Amino acid sequence: MPPRPYFRYTAFSFDRFRNSSSLVLIATNPTPRIPQPSCPHTRFNPAIAPLIRHASTAQSAQKAPPKPSQPPSPRPVQPPALKPNQSTPLTHASLRSALNPPSTTLPAPLDTIDRGPSQSALSYYWQLGRAYAVFYKNGVLNTRANHKIARGLRQRPSSSSRLTRAERILLRRSAHDVRRIPFFALLFLLAGEWLPLLVPFVPRLVPLTCRIPQQEAGMRARQSAWRRSALRELGEPEWESALRDATQAGQGQGQVPGPRVLPLCRMFGLYSVKLDWLVGALPAVSALLFKGRLERHLAFLRADDGELVEMAGRVGGVEQVVAALSKEEKVRACEDRGMDVLGKQEEEVRGMLVNYLGSLR
Repeated sequence: MPPRPYFRYTAFSFDRFRNSSSLVLIATNPTPRIPQPSCPHTRFNPAIAPLIRHASTAQSAQKAPPKPSQPPSPRPVQPPALKPNQSTPLTHASLRSALNPPSTTLPAPLDTIDRGPSQSALSYYWQLGRAYAVFYKNGVLNTRANHKIARGLRQRPSSSSRLTRAERILLRRSAHDVRRIPFFALLFLLAGEWLPLLVPFVPRLVPLTCRIPQQEAGMRARQSAWRRSALRELGEPEWESALRDATQAGQGQGQVPGPRVLPLCRMFGLYSVKLDWLVGALPAVSALLFKGRLERHLAFLRADDGELVEMAGRVGGVEQVVAALSKEEKVRACEDRGMDVLGKQEEEVRGMLVNYLGSLR
């Protein structure tokens, strides 16, 4: 048994010892004591402590159950890569999504109310103005959403897949609407709910997403009469021949002749009817100003026709491609090509577009 340490008593000073009867115990042999076992007849040997720890560790290792082996994680199966000249098959849903741009590029539905028999005129027009204000607000929000999508498409790397028709139409309409937002926002701040009274005087300064149905119908009626006069000026009996001659121009067969620039701009509706008096007063200057706009529009038509014809070859016919277009997109595709759609049903519009695309194959 190890010797027990002894202690000596030391007082710091006589004065402190007199004032406080505290003692400080200082150990002279601070040897740690090993705890004794509980059994009084057994003495503990410190030399066998490492052996006891090693034995207990080995015993616990023997009792521990073996861990189950983890099965190897399966590797993800990569789809077979497509060859450069191989294209994925198109379903009807994928065809519609590739051809039709989002509905936010078109005017939102306008929810108007009917005047009740006992409703005052002031209350009715107030509620009608609020309905128009909600319509214009939704149109501006749709323009903002389209601008965000278009910005993402422009930032897409060139190495990725090419743009679909729906994405190209979205880019075109978004650029058209963004240019008109500042002036339209100023009108909205000045007029508020009375903005529909000012819109008919400046129809082309309103974004496409903010055009009310009456405005669209009035623009189509004026454009229909304008197209007929343009065809008479071009000396073409039908729009098909005028359109074919215009799209061939600038594609390895020379540019559009100067005298045909303004009639073609009127046929395609590239400037407002209200500016016709100014254009007629300065024909040479106007032809120079609108020639670039006409060439850009013809380049868009050639690219759009080429993609629609290519889609028709992949799905088995022009009829399937035109059927995949929505009703509004059929109408706007015909208007972009100078076709007169005023008063025509959907089947007639569909037949006009099928005949035109069929003549290009």
